[in-house]
Amino acid sequence: MELTRDKAVRRQNRIGILVLCILGLAVNIAGAQAAKALNLPLYLDNIGSALSAALGGFIPGIIVGFFTNLINGISDMESIYYSSLNVLIAVSSAYFAYKGDYGKLWKLPLIVLTFALIGGALGSLLTWTIYGFSFGQGVSAPLAHRFFDSGAMTEFWAQFTADMLIDLADKTITVAAVALVLRYLPEKIRRKVELTGWKQAPLSLKQRMKDSGFAHRRSLRLKIIFLVTAATLLTAAVVTGISVYHYREAAIDSQEILADDVLEVVIERIDGDRVDEYIEKGEEAEGYSEIKSFLKSMMDSSEYLEFCYVYRILEDGCQVVFDPDTDEVPGKKAGEMVDFDMAFEEYLPDLKAGREIPPINSNETYGWLLTFYRPVRDSNGVTQCYAAVDINLEHIATDGYRFLARVVSVFLGFFIMIMTVALWLAEYNVILPINGMAVT
Repeated sequence: MELTRDKAVRRQNRIGILVLCILGLAVNIAGAQAAKALNLPLYLDNIGSALSAALGGFIPGIIVGFFTNLINGISDMESIYYSSLNVLIAVSSAYFAYKGDYGKLWKLPLIVLTFALIGGALGSLLTWTIYGFSFGQGVSAPLAHRFFDSGAMTEFWAQFTADMLIDLADKTITVAAVALVLRYLPEKIRRKVELTGWKQAPLSLKQRMKDSGFAHRRSLRLKIIFLVTAATLLTAAVVTGISVYHYREAAIDSQEILADDVLEVVIERIDGDRVDEYIEKGEEAEGYSEIKSFLKSMMDSSEYLEFCYVYRILEDGCQVVFDPDTDEVPGKKAGEMVDFDMAFEEYLPDLKAGREIPPINSNETYGWLLTFYRPVRDSNGVTQCYAAVDINLEHIATDGYRFLARVVSVFLGFFIMIMTVALWLAEYNVILPINGMAVT
């Protein structure tokens, strides 16, 4: 009879937890949608996860926080990358509830500040990285631009300040809502949604105090934490490292294809028999301005294309044939000389002989570039000059950081959820039963 009653209680508890998670998800999503619909400079997507954690404990709060961002990611992909922040807020909320801080008025500002530091400070750093070390495009973007346009702050501090101010307001609403629910929600309901995993009668307070001094209990828990953490982090590090490496290689490969396509089109536009005329007359040569404008349009077609130009290789340097202006660097006139970069030194014999060379990775006068040279030949097959394209590898590196930040952020939320569930299962299925037998 007692066993049947315990099963019924556990079943009711599981149903209560499920209902709590569903309601938490609904509150988070409804809050976020309401903020968007009313055009409010707020997020309102943490109330459900903070409340679920305060009522049910770490696991319900973490589940609600993580899956809130996954669901919101259906309509806004960027939302997925902030799941770890929602999870950390849920963890903090469960901790504050466990200590009874929601019931102490003077403690509420501390809870607000903690949530704001997670959502505002950490969120700002994440936004800054995800958007390539520049402004984000979320709720705080208009305010960040206003701070920056005032001239009082750099881009980073404008973004950081805007995120913190908005998050302080947002988390004040969140904490107030959770505190009010906890204050007026009947204790009977609160007990039904508090997650517990006892498989036997719980130990008394006296027994648990006695048990807390057992060295083997601490040792067992630490071993489990270490094993789960080490295995998860090692797997994550290997997978992330491989993913980042292949992402970078795929990005470079795609830019090589782009460079080849651009150079093929450029070479078709240049008459190899008229290179001397281009150099001698410059802008006055027939069709010169049109070709130069075309090279400029090629540069503008992709953020990765830093420069697109045409040089003739001489013994003492490169002679400009076409060199269009960029927004930052003015182009050189036809016939001007440009010194060889050190990165080209080993390929100079091939260049002077008119042969093709492989892409050159350099980090010198104009930054970190991957340079492609293709010969432009005359009607007799003699190389008269080289069409060249410089790919900005700094952009590719920045994209790599953005990719890494996304992966780590999503993993962190998932990692905390898995760790919490694993430790909870170990606590109630291994540690507490063993200790219960030891002290009874």
